[in-house]
Amino acid sequence: MSTKIPTTLGVTGMRYLTHHMTLRTRVLNFPKKVALVDMPHGYKKETYEELWLRSNRLANALTVLGIKKGDKVAYWSEECAEIVEIWYATSKIGAVWTGVNARYKGREAEYVINHSDAVVMIISPEYVDQIKSIQANLENIKHYIVLGERAVAGMRSYEALLAKTSDKDPEVEVKDNDWDSLTYTSGTTGVPSGSMRSHTSGLGWEFTLCLSCGFAPDTRMLSWYPNYHWGGPAVCTRPILMMGGTRWIPGAPNAKEALEVIQSEKINFLATVPSIAVMLCTYPDIDKYDTSSVKGWFMSGSAFLTPHRELVAKHFPHAQIREVYSCTEAFFTCATHEETLKIERASGKAAPGNEVKIFDREGNELSPGEWGLICVRGMSVHDGYYKNMEKTKDSLLNGEWFTAEDIGFKDEDNNVYVSDRAKDIINTGGELVYPVEVENVLLTYPKVAECAVIGIPDPIYNEKVTACVVLKLGEKGTQVLANELKEFCRARMASFKIPRRVDFIGEIPKVGSGKIDKKRLREPYWEKEKFKV
Repeated sequence: MSTKIPTTLGVTGMRYLTHHMTLRTRVLNFPKKVALVDMPHGYKKETYEELWLRSNRLANALTVLGIKKGDKVAYWSEECAEIVEIWYATSKIGAVWTGVNARYKGREAEYVINHSDAVVMIISPEYVDQIKSIQANLENIKHYIVLGERAVAGMRSYEALLAKTSDKDPEVEVKDNDWDSLTYTSGTTGVPSGSMRSHTSGLGWEFTLCLSCGFAPDTRMLSWYPNYHWGGPAVCTRPILMMGGTRWIPGAPNAKEALEVIQSEKINFLATVPSIAVMLCTYPDIDKYDTSSVKGWFMSGSAFLTPHRELVAKHFPHAQIREVYSCTEAFFTCATHEETLKIERASGKAAPGNEVKIFDREGNELSPGEWGLICVRGMSVHDGYYKNMEKTKDSLLNGEWFTAEDIGFKDEDNNVYVSDRAKDIINTGGELVYPVEVENVLLTYPKVAECAVIGIPDPIYNEKVTACVVLKLGEKGTQVLANELKEFCRARMASFKIPRRVDFIGEIPKVGSGKIDKKRLREPYWEKEKFKV
């Protein structure tokens, strides 16, 4: 007996729901409402109707250029509203967008552009020289488009292109299981990998977020998740537009500007990595600003340590703080405000529409309290790695449970505790040290602003626990202070976890998504070693 529902509709799982169709509903409901505020470009405002019509023009212009379903359209730009137009334009014609990290240099960008097989390259004027330096090596690009009104030799002007084409809806059938995006991971563990998403899996992520955070038409979102990264579209832009809210797009993180905008525009939701939260909360004049409008704060991207949770709660007392554990490829867990503040190091329970389990490497499910690989299956999981079937298969335990190689455990109440990526765990004399545990302690020391704990070569113990510490303004790194930090740790952890070396540095390197780049942090220590971690 068949278990399938008999139907003559012939539709797919999401009933043809695509990203541009979720926008269309809000365009019909709120045509004159402001959808986007482009802060770096004079706080330029774009209504829902304007976003729809401009993305129509771009979609039709790309069609005239010969772009068809499945073709890749890459962009390389600083933060701007035009990036959002690109997402919806490609959605309307079934093309695939891919963002190039705005912090990349020429050769780094070259890898992503070539690997993605992009045939269109849209850039802002600031990247023209860099594109020219690698243009001869770009294998598939047929069309170059420069944002703004001015054309560059061999490249079309974005605004001139839009002005020549119709703003009518493109007549292309796009289904929910068509390919929507190709976003590249940050590359902290090697070269970037292209994460593929259909409209189904992209919307699955965004529905998960909307259900977790309660976005609504009155949501006024300010977030620094970059729009070349999955966090930009999936965390703080498309879910907000899906619900009819307004998205403020900032430039480089600036605490003073952010606090002024929060106060003047009554921003009611923030989405950041923990390091930006610390930047805002430690701004010297923060108490002069009214932050009472902020009712929600989404935190993801790296470990949200207990001292930082308390700092945010102190300076944004009206905000419901939600810690989220996610990565480019999947949305694992979301903690409620109460869980975030009361359960130390917990990242919450499985997010809506997703299931989380802990497995060993042989694919056996582990019991509560047992450490293993954190795995997820559900509607947020991506569709695999582009041109890398081996990595896709390796990332799936038992053929269906995705893992990002993060280590953790669940308690009896199904709260998930994330420790570290498997590659970040330090093996010192056979004892395993989870860096986040040491970092959590160091951050409670009054003179420490930021820290990252790594393993460096040691001839006897294999790896030496080393703390790279950024001090608060006015503090000086001395051997006396280094010893103080070691003694501070000694009273709070097992002896093998205590940093045997403390290095004071000016800045902790981060990738574009805001995650601490431990690979880069380790490089100088390991460059002369034959075998590296």
